[in-house]
Amino acid sequence: MPFTKENAKEEGRKGGSQSTIAKRIAKRKYCSPSCPLWDKCPLMPMAQQEWVTKPHGERAHPCLLNKLPMDAQRRIRRLFLSDRDGLIEELKDVLYNLSSLAEEHPDKNLIKYGDLLLKAITTIYGQKIQEEGQKEITIKLHVVGDDGEVKQSS
Repeated sequence: MPFTKENAKEEGRKGGSQSTIAKRIAKRKYCSPSCPLWDKCPLMPMAQQEWVTKPHGERAHPCLLNKLPMDAQRRIRRLFLSDRDGLIEELKDVLYNLSSLAEEHPDKNLIKYGDLLLKAITTIYGQKIQEEGQKEITIKLHVVGDDGEVKQSS
């Protein structure tokens, strides 16, 4: 059954998608080991140096990730949470940004853009793609008689 608002109401759901790691991180106020990004977060060591007071008077470390601009948050989530797909998306963003620079200043950035593009293609799709063309094939024919002896070879 396709998902519609009516179906969601019948099933007692609000219609939102299930909780994802990115959503759980976006709601965090404090940096603690319960965070799914705790072991991978590049900001965790800096957060451990700072202290804030919670509403109940307890002290805690603030989540620095959620204080960053949205583009920086997206970059960290892609690089540290999304595995290969996130890395490829981040690579596409970098290529797009560099292509914009190459259009503005081709003398400085066009070679860099081309090199990065070739490296990205090699990284994602593997080593150099074989060029199709004529290939030389050698075929050896052996004529074998009824007695199993080779009578003619070419």
